[in-house]
Amino acid sequence: KLLAEADRLEEALESFDRARELDPLDARAWFSSAEALAGAGRQEDAAARLRELLIDHPWHAPAALMLVDLHAEHGVIDDELAYSMARRAARYAGLVGPRAHLVLAGMELERGEAEDAARRFKMMIDAQYEVQTASLGLARSFAAMDRRDDAIEQLELILGASPNGENAETAQALLDQLKNEGA
Repeated sequence: KLLAEADRLEEALESFDRARELDPLDARAWFSSAEALAGAGRQEDAAARLRELLIDHPWHAPAALMLVDLHAEHGVIDDELAYSMARRAARYAGLVGPRAHLVLAGMELERGEAEDAARRFKMMIDAQYEVQTASLGLARSFAAMDRRDDAIEQLELILGASPNGENAETAQALLDQLKNEGA
């Protein structure tokens, strides 16, 4: 990792490859090489390493979540594979934390699976994880399920708790839209 941090990427990759040859069951070197490649702007190469890593280590939730992040930021894999990887990361969330559920909930909402997304966003709120973001996701889920009153109530809770918070502008815009539709 030190070589990668010192902008000696090719040497770092050789070192990671040697480490993997010495212990093919240890995923750390393979994952670190993907991180180094992504950090150097080589997202396609990073994604390829992550996919290979996940063949041998399908439970490696950090690799699955990193692949989803690369997809979101750079479109390096197709939507279906990204969704599959998000589901995998959430399945092994103990290895990556609750963020995996938040990411999956967002993808579920985008796919029109509003009830699943709402359930997952509610779980994040109950766990007190990224409450503002999860609350906005829950409100968006309610709106997608035509539960307008529930969406409005959730948005008003967000704005009441944090009128200048990170999601306040988006929450206000959605609230105004829902109220205008009901008028």
